[in-house]
Amino acid sequence: MNFQFEIKKFIEVYSSNQQPIVQFRFRKLKEMNDYYSAKGFPLPCSILQLSLLPAYFQEAIYDGINWSDQNAGLEQLEKELQLDCIFHNAGKTRKELSLKEFRDYIKFSDVAINQAKH
Repeated sequence: MNFQFEIKKFIEVYSSNQQPIVQFRFRKLKEMNDYYSAKGFPLPCSILQLSLLPAYFQEAIYDGINWSDQNAGLEQLEKELQLDCIFHNAGKTRKELSLKEFRDYIKFSDVAINQAKH
């Protein structure tokens, strides 16, 4: 997956839709892209406020997507959840992470989701 190409594609698609959840996703993707453009990938699992999971986990749960399983099919959220993983794991996809790296990523994502609720 080409990280820059995919994130820019989502930003373009989401930019014109004014629905609140779409605008939330747009802002998250834009912030992530801005950081990446300026500094590259951050240290693994280090920037909670740039996690995309708070913008997608409700859809994943509603649609029965087990996003916390490393080998689960991510259905319509495949690209978005991969973008998040790649960004927060120095360019590695979900399948490229070791079991420990993936567990750390899931813990990080849980914290990001819970932090966004408050």
